[in-house]
Formats: sequence, structure tokens, C-alpha cells
Amino acid sequence: MVIGMDNLILENEQKKELSERELLEEILSENKMRTLYSKVTAISAVGILAVVVACMFILLPRFNDFINNADEAITAAKITLAEAENAAAGLGKMSQDVIRTSGNVDTFVQENSSVLADTMEDISSIDYEKLNKAIEDLEAAVSPFANFMNRFK
Repeated sequence: MVIGMDNLILENEQKKELSERELLEEILSENKMRTLYSKVTAISAVGILAVVVACMFILLPRFNDFINNADEAITAAKITLAEAENAAAGLGKMSQDVIRTSGNVDTFVQENSSVLADTMEDISSIDYEKLNKAIEDLEAAVSPFANFMNRFK
């Protein structure tokens, strides 16, 4: 039985050796895979970095142009705003002048309203029949003199 035990122990030790060897081979295989994945990851990172750098070289000049255009637009807007403020001040002065002028016109109308009323009253009090009669009488008186003067022409 001792010999059988020795054989059994010897077999177990061989199995352990095989197991350890298999285990080491598996670890080696995993390390090779990890190394491969690490290389792929490193190459991918370098590729992504290259793409980002290329995009920066492409986009930065455009972004710079965009910033410059925005700056010019802001400057133009400031100038336009200043001109609008000047125009608003001019409109304020003009509205004050219009108010002053309308006050002057109102004062003129008030001062001359009595004169205008009197003139209208005088015009309405004209007797047109008597005026026509006076014109006819004047024509009758002047026409012989006009005839006399026409003979000397």
C-alpha cells in the first residue's frame, strides 16, 4: 500500500507540475494579450491625439476669424449706437423747436384773431348791390372820357 501511495503522491505532484505549467502558460498568454491591448490602446490614443491636433490646426484659424468678425461687428454696433444717440438728441432738440414754433403760431393766431374777426365782419358787411351800382355809375361816368381818349390814339 505504501507503494500505491507513493505512486498516488507522485501522480499528484506531476499533476501539480502540469497544472502549474499550464497556469504559467495561461498567465503568459494573458500577458501577451494585455500587451497587445496596451499597444492597441497606445496607438489609438496617439491617433486620437493626432486627429485632435489636426482639428485644432483647421479650426483655430476659423475661430480666430470668427472672433475678429465679431469684434468688428461689435465696433460697428457701438458706432451705430453712438449715431443713434446723436440722432435721438437731435430729435429731442427738433421736437422742442416744433413745440416752440407751435407756441409762436398759437400766440400769432391769438394776437391777430380780433383783427381777423374784424376783417371778416367788414367783409360780410359789404353791400354787394350797392357796390355793383357804384361800379356801374363809375363806368357810366368814365366811359365818355375813355371814348374821348381813344380818339387820340
